[in-house]
Amino acid sequence: MTERLRDKPSTYKVWNQTPNPKTRHTHTDGQKVKLEEQFIVINDKTGDIDYVDYPGDWTCSPSNKENCLCNITFTNNPEGYVPHDKLKEEINETSNIIKIIDQNKKHLYELGLTSNAVEEIKNFTIKYRKETIEHGAIYSKNGTQLFYDSGTFGEIIFNFTNVSEDDESFSIHNHPIIQNVLQIGKGYSPPSAQDIRSMLQTKKEKYCVVINEKEIFVVKSPQRTYTNEEIEHVCDKIDNVYRKYDIKLRQELEEYKSFLDNNQTLNNNFKKNFSSRHKNVNLIIKIRKDKVIQLKEEYLKMKYRYSASNDILDILTQEELDSYYIEF
Repeated sequence: MTERLRDKPSTYKVWNQTPNPKTRHTHTDGQKVKLEEQFIVINDKTGDIDYVDYPGDWTCSPSNKENCLCNITFTNNPEGYVPHDKLKEEINETSNIIKIIDQNKKHLYELGLTSNAVEEIKNFTIKYRKETIEHGAIYSKNGTQLFYDSGTFGEIIFNFTNVSEDDESFSIHNHPIIQNVLQIGKGYSPPSAQDIRSMLQTKKEKYCVVINEKEIFVVKSPQRTYTNEEIEHVCDKIDNVYRKYDIKLRQELEEYKSFLDNNQTLNNNFKKNFSSRHKNVNLIIKIRKDKVIQLKEEYLKMKYRYSASNDILDILTQEELDSYYIEF
């Protein structure tokens, strides 16, 4: 088989899954590699990874080989090709998510989610967690999609018109990555006050699921009905968490900038290191400082995101809202 591949005049080969009840390579479907490269195939259920020349490759592990009905096609069109190193990184991240969700599925079942619902949460997370726009969907307890929409952050309004209470539906959406915004609630965030408000006001929404690049939050709708006053009380507490850590983030970053600007020893070392190699030493120093500040900002966002996540989980527990948190 390998020799026949080499004889093909095409530049790329493409993996095509064959849809059937036992399909397990949906995340490999459409993968395009150079003819001399190996596919990086991943098992949807287990996260197992294999490097193979073709579907059913005898070197493949049993979980990716047995009863595989996928096939390959050939093309000279480079569109959709991802360099192998980057592809490897993406597949490893996907594998990690699959394995972590599998490790936590018992807890999700205890919340009342079905295996089909957990599968859709996993697929949604893999597909949309790094998006820069917001995607939202409603699924029935059996994993049937009842609604989908996408748009800029905060624009999606879930439509439950065609959803019945018997569906025991859950909503799921991503908090998109928004660059150059100095707020912990942009891109790395647990449920917002509006997410919780919507769930408590909508009797048909049994679960609210929020995902981002690093986390999954699942909140279960309570058995009892909350009054408007109780809803606003919960939402105010959540909003206050964001306000508190956004202020801390800004203050600490300003203090760090001031430290860099006013530390004479540091500035002298900068000049000493760059003056002999660069004519415009002040510009080089500014560029270096900006990079250091950017790294500090990312560190602070992550630091306060964890704090906000824990505070909001505590609030949900205090307000008798069952929830579960997964980090990857």
